[in-house]
Amino acid sequence: MSCARVTLLLALLLVASGTLRAQGAGTEGDGGPPADSGLAGGHDWLEEQIVVSDEDGAVELLPEEEADGEDSDPWRLRMRMRVVTKIQEERGYADGRYAGDRMKLYSRLAVAGGGWFSAGILTEKDPGERKVTDHISGSVALGATGGSPVIVAGDFRVRAGQRLIFSGGRAFGKGSDVITPAKRTGWGIVSSPTADEFNYHRGLALSVSPGGVGLAAFLSRRNHSAVVTDDGTIRSLDKTGYHRTATEIGRRNRVTQRSLGFLVNFDPGEFLQLGLNVALSAFALSAVPAHSSDHGPSRDLCASLDFTIRAPVVFYGEIAARSGAPLGVVGILFDDRPRVRIILSGRSYPVAGGFTPSAGFGERGGAENERGVYLGLETGPVPPLTFHAYLDVFSSPAPSGDAFYPRRGVDRLLGITIRGGPSLRFDARFRARRVEKKGDPVDRGGITTPSNQAHSESRWRMEARWNVREGPGAGFRVEHVRVSPGTSSREDRGTMALADLRTGAAGVFEAKFRAIFFATDSFAARLYETEADLPGSLSGGVLYGRGTRWYIILSWSPSRVVRLSGKFSRIGVGDRKNIGSGAGEIRGNVSEQVGVQFDVDF
Repeated sequence: MSCARVTLLLALLLVASGTLRAQGAGTEGDGGPPADSGLAGGHDWLEEQIVVSDEDGAVELLPEEEADGEDSDPWRLRMRMRVVTKIQEERGYADGRYAGDRMKLYSRLAVAGGGWFSAGILTEKDPGERKVTDHISGSVALGATGGSPVIVAGDFRVRAGQRLIFSGGRAFGKGSDVITPAKRTGWGIVSSPTADEFNYHRGLALSVSPGGVGLAAFLSRRNHSAVVTDDGTIRSLDKTGYHRTATEIGRRNRVTQRSLGFLVNFDPGEFLQLGLNVALSAFALSAVPAHSSDHGPSRDLCASLDFTIRAPVVFYGEIAARSGAPLGVVGILFDDRPRVRIILSGRSYPVAGGFTPSAGFGERGGAENERGVYLGLETGPVPPLTFHAYLDVFSSPAPSGDAFYPRRGVDRLLGITIRGGPSLRFDARFRARRVEKKGDPVDRGGITTPSNQAHSESRWRMEARWNVREGPGAGFRVEHVRVSPGTSSREDRGTMALADLRTGAAGVFEAKFRAIFFATDSFAARLYETEADLPGSLSGGVLYGRGTRWYIILSWSPSRVVRLSGKFSRIGVGDRKNIGSGAGEIRGNVSEQVGVQFDVDF
């Protein structure tokens, strides 16, 4: 994106802001200093992250658990141990492709206190991996917010601006919240052991925030799993974190990343916020095989300027350069809650994203090979009603990753929420998405294939929920999807109905139950489901074919300190002989999973 394009886009947004005719300052959330702005001292308790597929198909990172707020006790210790396994054997175990057993193991220990000290360690083993400590993450943080220095040693994340340079490890995609994902917030160093095996730094970080100025710097060195060609070229970094098969084990720790960076944030909390972010990373082979050439490190030099101008209409954005390629996000936000909230943003990301992870807002996540304009609207004309809608027009100018062809598309959502007091809520929404793949012939393994295709899908959903805080609850949802073209160039359809029930005595015993009935014509008409899991986590996946899925979660707290939890889930697909594919295939049409968890908090 050239400077002229950036200037033109900013001018268009300024003109658009004038048409809003905003009167008076915005209320809470109008772009003022976010609650999580400033330097983060101590551990982020949202440390375990799970990649799930949203019901819309948007991939997002979800936090492991909600922060508990201020602790009344000066010191606090938390411990968690979790074991999960599938009952039916997958093909990878039967034929010996998986090196380890079927257990998924997770453990975490964290201690914090005095307002100046926190430390934690986390271990995780995925099913099929050999070592109980296949992944280890830990860190120590010394210091407190409020101007004093904070020192972090170990694993940490860095966040700033619109997450083009420093992603912070989390990114929420498009959905029923039409405002928040399009404007990222938060700044600083976050000390946190994490189950995310890719998006974090490991080393030493220092931050300080005197007055309205925040300063931070870090040094990091860590290894990555990677796909490396025979001649020693780094083709891609492996972000899955799996080390089950010989191929996956062979990719482990193939590449070493060395990084240094600094952040400056000027935010007196009134009219203007400015940030400068710089990071230099070098990716090199950890060891060069005898038959390969040493191509030297691949360097990513990233720099950005982010800004927020707080007025009746809030202007925000981040303009960046990554390895010489310009990229940027700019937007405006008008916030007059509860009457109306409007956001308009534009984005332009280069074709090549480099190795440095980004979490810029967009159609596919990340910040590469995409241009787009997004408009979000939320309005509550009368207290019980809230309307929300968005329109996203996007394009991928070149083939990259899983986009084999240049493409362009339109994504739109329209929804309504009706609240019947604090316990009752009704939601209905419609989402339609159309993508055209059209471009010059693309060589795929020696085969030249022209592309001129259009793919459309629409999803309807209605949902009703009744929840009493720390008490019983119930919910019901119906969803229908149409996809064209589906299998054999025809329109495919899918329908899902689910019911939720929660009961128990608050703080002592709780039971959650969900039953799902689904029927789809093909995988193309698949349905997305995100569900509750053992406390502190979420899980999700896709449903296709014809079948049922149900689960039950039980939690018992014999005291304020101890909690025991368990989950059993079962899926049965009547029209298939096998579930899954490849090494993860299960013979038969039933898959069951059981998990137990033990928590200590005092």
